[in-house]
Amino acid sequence: MNTELYGIIFAVLIVSTVILYIGSRLVLKVKKKILILSLIIFIVFYVIIIFMQIFNLILSNILVIILSILAGYFVFKSFNTENLWQLIIVFAIITSLMDYFSFGGGLTNEIIRSWEEESNVLLLFLCITIEVGPTIVPIVGIGDLFNITLFFCALDQLNYFSELNFLVKRMISYLVPTLGLLTALIIGFFVGGIYGIPFIAATSITFVLINQWKINKDEVKIKQNE
Repeated sequence: MNTELYGIIFAVLIVSTVILYIGSRLVLKVKKKILILSLIIFIVFYVIIIFMQIFNLILSNILVIILSILAGYFVFKSFNTENLWQLIIVFAIITSLMDYFSFGGGLTNEIIRSWEEESNVLLLFLCITIEVGPTIVPIVGIGDLFNITLFFCALDQLNYFSELNFLVKRMISYLVPTLGLLTALIIGFFVGGIYGIPFIAATSITFVLINQWKINKDEVKIKQNE
């Protein structure tokens, strides 16, 4: 790949993550029943186009984005708010391990290999893709997008910087997981592709642990001064 393509991929990732973040905020304003119905409809439609091998780049990308937002939101809502930061860390570790082993020699590896051998186009339905001349290039998988959406929701909920204005808080919640994804992208350029979830999880877990440490430190000081 050339420098121009790198720039295009970087831009597509930024646009995709911005859409995911905005979507993760918008779903909070929609009734749960409507979201559940939407998720069911989109999943059924998604399965149909995969089964029938009806690939349309724009349609596929839209479905991947919408399903990532809805799935990320519903998994996030299943977490206990009181133990949110601990649950997020556990979830991040588990999904990172799954992604690592799947990419290294599991299902993800098999799907990528089949696509490279042109024996299966399933990969194109599971990624954000772009068209470069006659070639369709997969950029980032639905698993990465689902996880990053979940972290967007969780970091917004944890609200570590309550003293800051609304826009700054939202920007921090967006940047932390996104930096992990962009790190994976940069490394992937040099190694020919790499798993994304461990990097998304690494930046998010580090951010959460640092802030929880600060909170605990402040609580100890308060108790000592009482």
